[in-house]
Amino acid sequence: MHPQNRKVEVNIPTFDPTGDLHAQIIMAYITMQQMQRQGRREEALGYAFFIGQLIETVTTTSAQRTACRNLLTKYYATVVERAYYIFKQ
Repeated sequence: MHPQNRKVEVNIPTFDPTGDLHAQIIMAYITMQQMQRQGRREEALGYAFFIGQLIETVTTTSAQRTACRNLLTKYYATVVERAYYIFKQ
């Protein structure tokens, strides 16, 4: 069986600078898990990228990055970081 080449469009959420960073990460994390349970893998990957982007670009210190990564399981902390670096432009 060959993988199908298909165009997939995923809407990635945007960061709200007026909102709490930790709250945005937690909400995106919950949504990502829901997408996975529903079999919506592409959308889950979009949320993984978004969370990784928040952690890697919005935080300014390693202590902030660590605090944000600690909101996730160790597995997902690794997943979102890898997703961000694979898909960043």
